[in-house]
Amino acid sequence: MPTQHERREKTRAAALAAARRLFGDRGFQAVSMDELAREAAIAKGGLYHHFPTKEDLFEAVLRETSATIATTIAERVSLEGAAVDAVLEGIRIFMDACGERPVRTILIIDGPSVIGHARWREIDAENFGGLARLGFEQAIAAGEIAPQPIDALVTLVLGAVTDAVLHAGEAADYNAATKASLSVLEAMLRGLAPRHA
Repeated sequence: MPTQHERREKTRAAALAAARRLFGDRGFQAVSMDELAREAAIAKGGLYHHFPTKEDLFEAVLRETSATIATTIAERVSLEGAAVDAVLEGIRIFMDACGERPVRTILIIDGPSVIGHARWREIDAENFGGLARLGFEQAIAAGEIAPQPIDALVTLVLGAVTDAVLHAGEAADYNAATKASLSVLEAMLRGLAPRHA
């Protein structure tokens, strides 16, 4: 027989899976806690036990989504070559992941408005944003990018990536739009190389 802890974890996992589906398909505002409980096939009280508010449940889904993408980037990006190449590859993987409408809805469209921009940035800094910062620090240390204020660099590039994802999501061809954005981002980052007299 499952232990109480195992039952709780199963309930929590069911709630997260249901929330991922419904929030991703319909957006945060269009989903109620009643629907989430029904979709997860759990009692409403059990749902509220794990997630006192709909915002708490959404944040848990966002955290899970963000962490999954960061794990994929960490596993796939090679640290053997140039740091700028690694940053660009990480950005490409992130943008590819956001090509899935549910991911884009949770992470980029609803995320900042539901949990607040500051909290959203904190979560990103633990995941994709943190990896990007590390990559930029390595690129500067290796002399691939001229010294820059790191906070400003990370903020501006991640802002550009977020807007590029939103733009691509509205385009007729998501992949073509992200390819164009990546080309411009690459030119911008290569342009930060030190100038030698």
